[in-house]
Amino acid sequence: VFDHNPEALADVELKLAGKNAGIRAVLHHPLALQEFTKFLESQIALESLLCWEEVVRFRKFYNYNMSEDGSIQQEEGKKRKEVNEMAREIVEKFVKVGSEQEVNIPDSMRKSVIRAVETGEIYEDVFFAMEIEIVGLMRNDKLSTFRTTPGFRKVLDTVGNYEDMDANIKKSIKTLTRRSSMALRSAGRGSMNRSGTHQRKSTTKSGQMPKIAETSESISTLEDKSIEEKAAD
Repeated sequence: VFDHNPEALADVELKLAGKNAGIRAVLHHPLALQEFTKFLESQIALESLLCWEEVVRFRKFYNYNMSEDGSIQQEEGKKRKEVNEMAREIVEKFVKVGSEQEVNIPDSMRKSVIRAVETGEIYEDVFFAMEIEIVGLMRNDKLSTFRTTPGFRKVLDTVGNYEDMDANIKKSIKTLTRRSSMALRSAGRGSMNRSGTHQRKSTTKSGQMPKIAETSESISTLEDKSIEEKAAD
Protein backbone atom coordinates (compact mmCIF):
# COMPACT_ATOMS: atom_id res chain seq x y z
CA VAL A 1 0.00 0.00 0.00
CA PHE A 2 2.73 2.47 1.04
CA ASP A 3 5.74 0.93 -0.72
CA HIS A 4 5.81 3.52 -3.53
CA ASN A 5 3.83 6.27 -1.80
CA PRO A 6 5.95 7.83 0.95
CA GLU A 7 3.58 10.81 1.15
CA ALA A 8 0.71 8.55 2.23
CA LEU A 9 2.97 6.79 4.74
CA ALA A 10 4.06 10.17 6.11
CA ASP A 11 0.45 11.29 6.54
CA VAL A 12 -0.42 8.13 8.45
CA GLU A 13 2.68 8.42 10.64
CA LEU A 14 1.83 12.01 11.55
CA LYS A 15 -1.68 10.92 12.51
CA LEU A 16 -0.41 8.00 14.56
CA ALA A 17 2.71 9.39 16.18
CA GLY A 18 1.71 13.04 16.47
CA LYS A 19 4.38 15.00 18.34
CA ASN A 20 6.66 11.93 18.19
CA ALA A 21 6.59 11.69 14.38
CA GLY A 22 9.94 10.88 12.82
CA ILE A 23 12.05 12.62 10.23
CA ARG A 24 10.64 10.49 7.40
CA ALA A 25 7.15 11.86 8.03
CA VAL A 26 8.41 15.44 8.08
CA LEU A 27 10.42 15.13 4.87
CA HIS A 28 7.74 13.34 2.86
CA HIS A 29 4.64 15.26 3.94
CA PRO A 30 4.21 18.42 1.81
CA LEU A 31 2.99 20.71 4.60
CA ALA A 32 5.43 19.34 7.17
CA LEU A 33 8.31 19.81 4.71
CA GLN A 34 7.20 23.36 4.03
CA GLU A 35 7.18 24.20 7.74
CA PHE A 36 10.46 22.37 8.35
CA THR A 37 12.06 24.40 5.56
CA LYS A 38 10.93 27.64 7.20
CA PHE A 39 12.30 26.43 10.53
CA LEU A 40 15.71 25.53 9.07
CA GLU A 41 15.88 28.89 7.30
CA SER A 42 15.35 30.60 10.65
CA GLN A 43 18.18 28.47 12.07
CA ILE A 44 20.48 29.27 9.13
CA ALA A 45 20.83 25.53 8.66
CA LEU A 46 19.22 24.78 5.33
CA GLU A 47 22.11 23.08 3.53
CA SER A 48 21.30 19.50 4.58
CA LEU A 49 17.69 19.78 3.45
CA LEU A 50 18.65 21.39 0.14
CA CYS A 51 21.19 18.63 -0.44
CA TRP A 52 18.64 15.93 0.38
CA GLU A 53 16.18 17.42 -2.10
CA GLU A 54 18.82 17.48 -4.84
CA VAL A 55 19.84 13.88 -4.13
CA VAL A 56 16.21 12.70 -4.30
CA ARG A 57 15.79 14.58 -7.57
CA PHE A 58 18.95 12.93 -8.93
CA ARG A 59 17.76 9.44 -7.97
CA LYS A 60 14.34 9.92 -9.54
CA PHE A 61 15.90 11.22 -12.75
CA TYR A 62 18.34 8.31 -12.83
CA ASN A 63 15.60 5.73 -12.24
CA TYR A 64 13.35 7.24 -14.88
CA ASN A 65 16.04 7.24 -17.53
CA MET A 66 17.94 4.05 -16.74
CA SER A 67 16.81 0.55 -17.75
CA GLU A 68 17.06 -2.44 -15.42
CA ASP A 69 20.40 -3.57 -16.86
CA GLY A 70 22.01 -0.22 -16.09
CA SER A 71 21.98 1.17 -19.62
CA ILE A 72 20.26 4.36 -20.76
CA GLN A 73 16.76 3.73 -22.07
CA GLN A 74 16.81 6.30 -24.84
CA GLU A 75 19.04 9.03 -26.23
CA GLU A 76 21.89 7.23 -24.50
CA GLY A 77 24.64 9.80 -24.79
CA LYS A 78 22.46 12.78 -23.88
CA LYS A 79 20.85 11.10 -20.86
CA ARG A 80 24.15 9.80 -19.52
CA LYS A 81 25.59 13.29 -19.83
CA GLU A 82 22.66 14.74 -17.90
CA VAL A 83 23.02 12.13 -15.13
CA ASN A 84 26.73 12.84 -14.82
CA GLU A 85 26.17 16.59 -14.81
CA MET A 86 23.55 16.36 -12.06
CA ALA A 87 25.95 14.33 -9.92
CA ARG A 88 28.80 16.78 -10.51
CA GLU A 89 26.58 19.73 -9.58
CA ILE A 90 25.68 18.07 -6.28
CA VAL A 91 29.35 17.49 -5.52
CA GLU A 92 30.32 21.06 -6.43
CA LYS A 93 27.50 22.63 -4.45
CA PHE A 94 27.28 20.43 -1.35
CA VAL A 95 30.18 17.98 -1.04
CA LYS A 96 33.51 19.65 -1.77
CA VAL A 97 35.22 21.44 1.10
CA GLY A 98 34.42 25.14 0.89
CA SER A 99 31.48 24.59 -1.45
CA GLU A 100 28.51 26.95 -1.49
CA GLN A 101 26.32 24.79 0.76
CA GLU A 102 28.87 22.37 2.21
CA VAL A 103 27.19 19.61 4.23
CA ASN A 104 28.63 18.12 7.40
CA ILE A 105 29.67 14.56 6.54
CA PRO A 106 32.71 12.43 7.51
CA ASP A 107 35.86 13.22 5.55
CA SER A 108 36.17 9.62 4.35
CA MET A 109 32.63 9.74 2.97
CA ARG A 110 33.26 13.10 1.32
CA LYS A 111 36.38 11.81 -0.44
CA SER A 112 34.65 8.60 -1.52
CA VAL A 113 31.69 10.43 -3.07
CA ILE A 114 33.95 12.90 -4.87
CA ARG A 115 36.13 10.07 -6.19
CA ALA A 116 33.13 8.09 -7.44
CA VAL A 117 31.70 11.06 -9.33
CA GLU A 118 35.03 12.22 -10.75
CA THR A 119 35.85 8.72 -12.03
CA GLY A 120 32.41 8.22 -13.56
CA GLU A 121 31.24 5.54 -11.09
CA ILE A 122 27.82 7.17 -11.02
CA TYR A 123 24.89 4.91 -10.15
CA GLU A 124 21.52 5.58 -8.56
CA ASP A 125 22.97 5.00 -5.08
CA VAL A 126 26.14 7.06 -5.47
CA PHE A 127 24.85 9.48 -2.81
CA PHE A 128 23.04 6.86 -0.74
CA ALA A 129 25.33 6.81 2.31
CA MET A 130 25.65 10.59 2.27
CA GLU A 131 21.87 10.94 2.20
CA ILE A 132 21.51 8.74 5.26
CA GLU A 133 24.16 10.81 7.02
CA ILE A 134 22.60 14.21 6.37
CA VAL A 135 19.07 13.04 7.15
CA GLY A 136 20.42 11.61 10.40
CA LEU A 137 21.94 15.00 11.19
CA MET A 138 18.60 16.73 10.62
CA ARG A 139 16.88 14.17 12.79
CA ASN A 140 19.39 14.37 15.63
CA ASP A 141 20.11 18.10 15.58
CA LYS A 142 16.90 19.78 14.44
CA LEU A 143 13.85 17.51 14.62
CA SER A 144 13.17 17.67 18.37
CA THR A 145 13.25 21.48 18.37
CA PHE A 146 11.10 21.67 15.24
CA ARG A 147 8.44 19.53 16.94
CA THR A 148 8.01 22.25 19.58
CA THR A 149 7.33 25.03 17.05
CA PRO A 150 3.98 26.56 16.02
CA GLY A 151 4.71 25.37 12.49
CA PHE A 152 4.73 21.72 13.54
CA ARG A 153 1.60 22.20 15.65
CA LYS A 154 -0.03 23.63 12.53
CA VAL A 155 0.90 20.44 10.67
CA LEU A 156 -0.63 18.22 13.37
CA ASP A 157 -3.80 20.32 13.50
CA THR A 158 -4.11 20.01 9.72
CA VAL A 159 -3.58 16.26 9.40
CA GLY A 160 -5.66 15.36 12.49
CA ASN A 161 -5.28 12.10 14.38
CA TYR A 162 -6.78 8.65 14.89
CA GLU A 163 -7.80 9.13 18.52
CA ASP A 164 -11.50 8.56 17.85
CA MET A 165 -11.03 5.56 15.58
CA ASP A 166 -12.15 2.09 16.60
CA ALA A 167 -9.30 0.38 18.48
CA ASN A 168 -9.18 -2.68 16.20
CA ILE A 169 -9.07 -0.58 13.04
CA LYS A 170 -6.37 1.61 14.56
CA LYS A 171 -4.31 -1.44 15.48
CA SER A 172 -4.60 -2.82 11.94
CA ILE A 173 -3.45 0.48 10.43
CA LYS A 174 -0.48 0.64 12.79
CA THR A 175 0.55 -2.89 11.89
CA LEU A 176 0.26 -2.21 8.15
CA THR A 177 2.22 1.02 8.48
CA ARG A 178 4.96 -0.67 10.51
CA ARG A 179 5.30 -3.47 7.96
CA SER A 180 5.50 -1.01 5.07
CA SER A 181 8.12 1.02 6.91
CA MET A 182 10.20 -2.08 7.61
CA ALA A 183 9.86 -3.24 4.00
CA LEU A 184 11.12 0.10 2.70
CA ARG A 185 13.97 0.01 5.20
CA SER A 186 15.04 -3.46 4.06
CA ALA A 187 14.90 -2.43 0.40
CA GLY A 188 17.46 0.28 0.90
CA ARG A 189 20.09 -1.62 2.89
CA GLY A 190 23.25 -2.96 1.39
CA SER A 191 23.82 -0.61 -1.54
CA MET A 192 26.69 1.31 0.02
CA ASN A 193 28.80 1.14 3.16
CA ARG A 194 29.07 4.03 5.60
CA SER A 195 32.16 5.49 3.96
CA GLY A 196 30.18 5.92 0.74
CA THR A 197 31.94 3.22 -1.26
CA HIS A 198 29.73 1.91 -4.03
CA GLN A 199 28.78 -1.74 -3.72
CA ARG A 200 27.60 -3.24 -6.99
CA LYS A 201 24.26 -4.92 -6.63
CA SER A 202 23.82 -8.58 -7.46
CA THR A 203 22.14 -9.42 -10.73
CA THR A 204 18.86 -11.23 -11.25
CA LYS A 205 18.53 -14.52 -13.10
CA SER A 206 18.11 -12.59 -16.32
CA GLY A 207 21.40 -10.80 -15.72
CA GLN A 208 19.70 -7.48 -15.02
CA MET A 209 20.55 -5.30 -12.05
CA PRO A 210 17.64 -4.76 -9.61
CA LYS A 211 16.82 -1.22 -8.56
CA ILE A 212 16.37 0.09 -5.06
CA ALA A 213 13.02 1.69 -4.20
CA GLU A 214 12.70 4.99 -6.05
CA THR A 215 11.59 7.50 -3.46
CA SER A 216 12.02 6.91 0.26
CA GLU A 217 14.20 3.87 0.82
CA SER A 218 17.17 5.71 2.30
CA ILE A 219 15.04 7.62 4.77
CA SER A 220 13.55 4.35 5.91
CA THR A 221 16.96 2.90 6.69
CA LEU A 222 17.32 5.32 9.58
CA GLU A 223 16.60 3.92 13.02
CA ASP A 224 13.40 5.91 13.36
CA LYS A 225 11.25 3.94 15.80
CA SER A 226 8.26 6.22 16.34
CA ILE A 227 5.81 4.11 14.34
CA GLU A 228 7.01 0.87 15.88
CA GLU A 229 6.73 2.29 19.39
CA LYS A 230 3.25 3.65 18.78
CA ALA A 231 2.10 0.36 17.29
CA ALA A 232 3.22 -1.44 20.45
CA ASP A 233 0.96 0.71 22.67
